Amino acid sequence: MFFLQFVIISFIFLSQPLFAEETISLHTLIEEAQKNNLQLTALRFHQAGMEEEIAQSVILDDPTLTLTKWRIPSNFNIGQSQETWLEVAQSFPYPGKRSLKRNIATIDWEIAKQAYQEKLLEVTAEIKSAYYNLLLITKTVTLHHEHQALLTAFIKIAEKRYAVGGLTQQAILKTEVNLNKLHNSLMVAEQDKIQTEAKMNALLNRPESSPMERPKQIAYLPFSLSYQTLAEEALIHQAGLKIALLQAQKSKITKALTKKEILPDVMIGLAYMDMQNGEENPWMATGKIALPFVFWKKYDSKNRKAALEVDKAETDYQALKNETLLQIKTIFTRIKTDEQLIESIQKKLIPLATQSLAVAQIDYQSGKNDFMNFIDSEQTLLDLQMEYYTKLNDYWQQIAWLSPLIGKEIAPQ
Repeated sequence: MFFLQFVIISFIFLSQPLFAEETISLHTLIEEAQKNNLQLTALRFHQAGMEEEIAQSVILDDPTLTLTKWRIPSNFNIGQSQETWLEVAQSFPYPGKRSLKRNIATIDWEIAKQAYQEKLLEVTAEIKSAYYNLLLITKTVTLHHEHQALLTAFIKIAEKRYAVGGLTQQAILKTEVNLNKLHNSLMVAEQDKIQTEAKMNALLNRPESSPMERPKQIAYLPFSLSYQTLAEEALIHQAGLKIALLQAQKSKITKALTKKEILPDVMIGLAYMDMQNGEENPWMATGKIALPFVFWKKYDSKNRKAALEVDKAETDYQALKNETLLQIKTIFTRIKTDEQLIESIQKKLIPLATQSLAVAQIDYQSGKNDFMNFIDSEQTLLDLQMEYYTKLNDYWQQIAWLSPLIGKEIAPQ
């Protein structure tokens, strides 16, 4: 009757909520990461800085103030100069240059915005990945502790039956081997748990040793989006592709600005002369013009480089687009494969293994099968349960990393 009781108790346990202690939802952790993650904070500062660059881009260069002492004596006594000139001058770029610079600064700000959105989804995906991994680890530890308790009880009973010749030594040894394997698996799981919690604390900007609440169980939901929908969403929303398009746009504006560099800037000045010889103090206006076309070869080279940058930016966008669609296709295929495996294990294999274990228990009690058949059936069930949660974890992981690729959040969360 012990085995029958165990089977009943085990399935009652597995049907109950996984955790009794305090838990934390994935949504809560995502909100905390979005608020406190240092990488996101740095990008917010960068975005604000790029916004300030827009106003600066159209401001004229600083005016100049020139003080000239004219006709100083041979002893270089500046105080005895015959004339003192005071001039204020301002340079003005060729019309159209400032507006192009403003457009470039605006694009840089847009790129900074998209870089923040890109990192936001990446950090969210990292939090999800760690959360799902922690959920798998916690489930693994729970199942292994339960199975370890079972095997410990088996060994005690087996030793008593072995003493009276009811079991072979091989059965006892196999039970002990399984128990040791569970012990080793628990050590690995605990190590993974420490590393995963440390990663989550880093993402959340918490102290390294901060305790992490247990994750809440997440129900399996079939993935409903098609590859075509994902691809279309990515081409519209993905931040990386938006950045590539903005870079291409920026390179075209830079090319236009480069062409204007050969057009001359001007400087206008107004000077006041203090005459020391009693003459009337006059005013003087000055004008200067740059002559960039004198060294036109330099600007031809700049124009060729700017044109090449346009071609490079457009090629980079197409390459990123192709890589994005390939990654989406790869992940989508893996998600659909995981779906089939999860549903097969959940709906077919685990029920069959559960039934097999019950039959093995009955046969053992009636003397039709030996103790090792029961151990094999129980081990098979545990393996399938672990495979189910491992595949479920991989399924969630793939969906988590699909979100940054299409530029939008995707359930489950």
